[in-house]
Amino acid sequence: MKHNSKINIAAIGIIIFCTVVFNVTAMEIKIPDYGSSANNQFGHGVSISNNYAIAGSFKHQNSGAAYILKYNGNNWVQEAKLMPEDRVPHGYFGYSVSISGDYALVGAFNNDGNELGAGAAYIFRQSNGQWTQHAKLTASDGRRNDYFGFSVCISGDLAIVGAYRDDNKGSAYIYKILEEPGFIRPN
Repeated sequence: MKHNSKINIAAIGIIIFCTVVFNVTAMEIKIPDYGSSANNQFGHGVSISNNYAIAGSFKHQNSGAAYILKYNGNNWVQEAKLMPEDRVPHGYFGYSVSISGDYALVGAFNNDGNELGAGAAYIFRQSNGQWTQHAKLTASDGRRNDYFGFSVCISGDLAIVGAYRDDNKGSAYIYKILEEPGFIRPN
């Protein structure tokens, strides 16, 4: 694909899924921002696991959203639009996203939960095709401008959340996902 610097597609985001066969890449599907508004930052954070993908749109309606996409064998279709139960303006929900199995992890580093910029991350769980909020994570020692949730990753029953400005040094918090809502930090 030739790059044309005169084309600006950043205002309304898209995601392009590709298939690689014998070292030849072929476009399979292009997914537009479901909110259709300019500057939603759709696709800023993306992750894929088996037949599921997640894309963040951290400026959606001024507070953010994340979209779960599922591959049905022919196409990628939207399965859910995720938003936190405690939406806050400019929380940047969806800035970072990760998905693994039936769990999705979404960062909101500017969430005002503890203090401005302390940050939060949210675990969503899928059951019978329905995605619901499982837990809200905040740093036990969170303070203003730590930016907890700036980066996130989930794998199996473990989640890690980055707070790159914590104590001006940065830190990461690891959580073990329990079946019932609640989390513990592994030793």
